[in-house]
Amino acid sequence: MVNSIPCNQGKGGAMSVILLVGLVALLVVVDSFSVHSGHHKCPKAWTGIPGSFTMLTSVAPTSETPISTESVVLPGESFRATSLGELSVTSCNVLAPTYHALAIYDLEERQKFCTQDRDERFPLAIKMAKQSNADILLLQEVEGGPQFEPKLRKLLREPISETISGYDSCMWAPLLPNKSDHVVGLCVAWRSSRHRLVAADGYKRGMACMFSEVRDEGDCGTFGIANVHLPARPSNIIGRLVTMSKTIQRLANYDVSQRKSPLDGLLVVGGDWNCDHKSVAAKLLTDGKVHYGNVRDRNYKANISKPVASRMRHGYRFRDVYSESVRDSYAPVTVSLHGRGPGTMDHIFYTQTEKGPSKNANNSITKTVKLNNSQKGRVPMSKRKLRREKATRMRRAGRGSGSFRGSFAGNVGVESVLGTVTGKEDQDRLDLINAGLPNVAAGLPSDHLPVGVLFVPQADFSSKTDNCFADGDSETNQDGLSLSTSSIGGVTSSVRRRREAGLQSLSTRRRHNVVLRCIADWLEDCGVTEIIRDQPLYKNIWTKDAKDLTKKSRAPDIVCRIHNTLVVIEITVVAAPKVEAIVKRKFDKYIDLPDRLLDSPSVKEAGLEVGQPQVIVLDEMGRVPETTLNSIRSLAGLLRPGDENAAATEAQRCHQQLLSLF
Repeated sequence: MVNSIPCNQGKGGAMSVILLVGLVALLVVVDSFSVHSGHHKCPKAWTGIPGSFTMLTSVAPTSETPISTESVVLPGESFRATSLGELSVTSCNVLAPTYHALAIYDLEERQKFCTQDRDERFPLAIKMAKQSNADILLLQEVEGGPQFEPKLRKLLREPISETISGYDSCMWAPLLPNKSDHVVGLCVAWRSSRHRLVAADGYKRGMACMFSEVRDEGDCGTFGIANVHLPARPSNIIGRLVTMSKTIQRLANYDVSQRKSPLDGLLVVGGDWNCDHKSVAAKLLTDGKVHYGNVRDRNYKANISKPVASRMRHGYRFRDVYSESVRDSYAPVTVSLHGRGPGTMDHIFYTQTEKGPSKNANNSITKTVKLNNSQKGRVPMSKRKLRREKATRMRRAGRGSGSFRGSFAGNVGVESVLGTVTGKEDQDRLDLINAGLPNVAAGLPSDHLPVGVLFVPQADFSSKTDNCFADGDSETNQDGLSLSTSSIGGVTSSVRRRREAGLQSLSTRRRHNVVLRCIADWLEDCGVTEIIRDQPLYKNIWTKDAKDLTKKSRAPDIVCRIHNTLVVIEITVVAAPKVEAIVKRKFDKYIDLPDRLLDSPSVKEAGLEVGQPQVIVLDEMGRVPETTLNSIRSLAGLLRPGDENAAATEAQRCHQQLLSLF
């Protein structure tokens, strides 16, 4: 007997079979489409159920992926000692006592708090930055100038431990140079045994420095570092962009043509940016441009005109030293203000190009071509075509072509970075930071935490650093100096040397002015009132009416009256091997001046005597040679006549002040 199936069950079973067949056909079509369309077909794995497979998909790295702690220097630890071709950099905002006391409205109480803060908290903040043992320190909110710079140099020189030495060289620049009484600024510190300052440039809210490595045979890798402190007001988007654009332009001047050392052409921007690593200012570094029109940054926006945006374009492509995974786990916070909460505002970005600037690198890409009257009649080019060509140059600059030779091509890589916490599980430290800084009792003496990076050469860098300056054909001139005729990056060696000499002279002039201020202040402290600085002889009240005086355009650094004696002082800062030659040349330059001054009616009327010219020379490392000591002793003898002990004390005081300058 055959059992009959009810109609409703038969229809349902048939429908199930039809749906199953349709689903299988759909899967076959989709699978074949994925193969023919070029998509990656995921592998199948056995699940343990007969006739079934599961699709295995690759898992993208996330913040939960374990990170090797070998690439992170945990808080309180230090970078390892670097060798030739390596570089470690640390940036830290140490919170100036002047800013720390702004919440106190009573002026007397504020001054008292500042004095106590400078003696107790501020040295601990400097020590926290030095603990990283970085080759270069980038410090923000540092009090300097004649009043505070000697103490700053003393704090930097002090060693942390037997293995971590101090920093014997530093350079300070005011944050706002247009304000003469502004004592808060930026500081870059380094060890003279490892690096030499080639050039430096200070500007509003930033300073750029050019360094070279120091070797027994000479210098090698040359790189540029900028230390910036961008405007803090969140709505000041344009202010941060303008400062960052100026920084890039100055670093571009420090991009050397040669690429013989791993550090050659390395450009680093660090500091307190007062914005996160995804802000508009950061994108200007990474993208090489900023869009015109309305630009948003956090909850604020700014309107950037097209000309301003075009002037900010550049050909470099900077990178953040902190990857997203490392930042999320080990540096999620770098600043925490009382009442404002934590944030990530301290950054270090770097870049390096395959080739240095070309021979047209000094010409602005966006500069409008101006024609004289004779050229205008012969050039049949309309204004529209000129605008189109200008737009083409701007687009090429944005893509990284033109004078900067393209995008990122680093010869160095990041070996390790400085962490602000020991990991996501370090909740106690995070809670402590989020509660607000500074917290001296907890070992956090500033409202910012230091960030840092260690650069090492890439494994595929094949150039030998032992032959940094040995390549290229050369010939010898009559003085025995080698003149290279090779051309690197479109610039001949002679042109490159002139440019580097120009940058070095800028730094030397700045040091000269520091020494000049030191000597002038010392003379004023000793009671000298009539001091004439850097004035040509034809304007000087003592020499403008002198007879038979030649070369009246000469301008001695200081002409002063010490009691009844008129003294001419010449000051210079030179390389160490040139000290004796420079002293003789400076002395010969003014050897005729004493006799001419004796015949001057102004000097005769005042009844003055005229002393021999004094030459004060320091080498570029800040060392005081014996000839300078003799000049200082002569000046001290005029300042304290008849008292040898007092004169020796004054000479020693001046000597110590000069030693503390560099």
